[in-house]
Amino acid sequence: MALAAGLGGLNLVLAVFLGVLLRGGIAAELGGFVAFVASIYGLLLTYALAFLGIPAIRYLWLQGRNQRLAARNQARQQWAQGLQQPTPQLQQKLVFASQFAAEKVITQQDIAYSTETGLLEQNLERADQIDEEWRRRLEGGDRN
Repeated sequence: MALAAGLGGLNLVLAVFLGVLLRGGIAAELGGFVAFVASIYGLLLTYALAFLGIPAIRYLWLQGRNQRLAARNQARQQWAQGLQQPTPQLQQKLVFASQFAAEKVITQQDIAYSTETGLLEQNLERADQIDEEWRRRLEGGDRN
């Protein structure tokens, strides 16, 4: 990277030096290739600036982004340490929250609809079960 930066710096210095030489009117006197170089001098200078500028801007942007990530990771680490050694108040909250963390295993009987087959096909397959559910609701007063 140091060699690439050195090459970019040399390119910029030589482009500026070329600009100084071209302003002296040498391009009009020599003509030909020198006149062509004078006509594209703006492009050469823009390339030299972009060769150094784009990586420099990207480097600064990434440094800022990395600082934000490091701060976020440090906050996460502090929270993790807080959970490893909870205060009595936090421990009480964790015990209370664990009551609501019951794991529900869904079985085939719990599924009302699946995307594996169409709705009509599923209703035809479950016709007896659906009829039984309606019969139970009508007769027994199941208000669900």
